Amino acid sequence: MGLNAFLSGKFKEIMIDDAGWGDLILGVVIGALEFPSHKYMERRIPVSSFQPPNFESRKYLTDAIKIVEEIVKAMRADEETRFKICSGYVLSGAHRYLRDCGFHVEKVEVTGELQKKGGIWLYKMVYRSWRFHRNAVSG
Repeated sequence: MGLNAFLSGKFKEIMIDDAGWGDLILGVVIGALEFPSHKYMERRIPVSSFQPPNFESRKYLTDAIKIVEEIVKAMRADEETRFKICSGYVLSGAHRYLRDCGFHVEKVEVTGELQKKGGIWLYKMVYRSWRFHRNAVSG
């Protein structure tokens, strides 16, 4: 049973997760899923944020915060909104940002629907990249 089964239903809840941190082939995807509507959005931290000189300045952390700011606006989070966020390092600044904005934030291990959506996006990007390179080489 995934985390989705334990969401309260009393408040709007937004779950945020990352995908791709383990390999950085195409950057990192930050995905958000709103309950109860199941509205989904995702954005990508580009590979360039993980390369010199950006890596040394941890630009990827700043990028993650900017994406979370966009999530807050796009999903119209208000003072009643509760956030459940993956405890991964790339979202560590996002936790602080949301708390500083006055939101209720809980670090969780994300499972279920949101994790699948992020993984599917990453798979599609890898496949598209592979197809592009295969066609460029053979064409």
